[in-house]
Amino acid sequence: MTTKEVIDGFREGSGENAERNAYANELFQEAVRIGMELNMQYHTPEEIREIMGRLIGKKVDGSFRMFPPFYTDFGKNITILTRKRTEKITMRR
Repeated sequence: MTTKEVIDGFREGSGENAERNAYANELFQEAVRIGMELNMQYHTPEEIREIMGRLIGKKVDGSFRMFPPFYTDFGKNITILTRKRTEKITMRR
């Protein structure tokens, strides 16, 4: 089971799947742990990018800025878009 299979299964409204549900629960708990790490103490911008990268499972651009607290139920379904010309960063679920 992969993260992509979990996300696709939920997006497609697939029926019950014990393996997918078990892996999704692991990912949910990982998101809770990472969220607590992010929100419970001060982090430098570099540390925030590293933590967010672990949360979403992708490299986060060096221009990314965020001011905690940040809350999510899953994390791996988040994409961070960067608009280089305006330096405006948008988060999309």
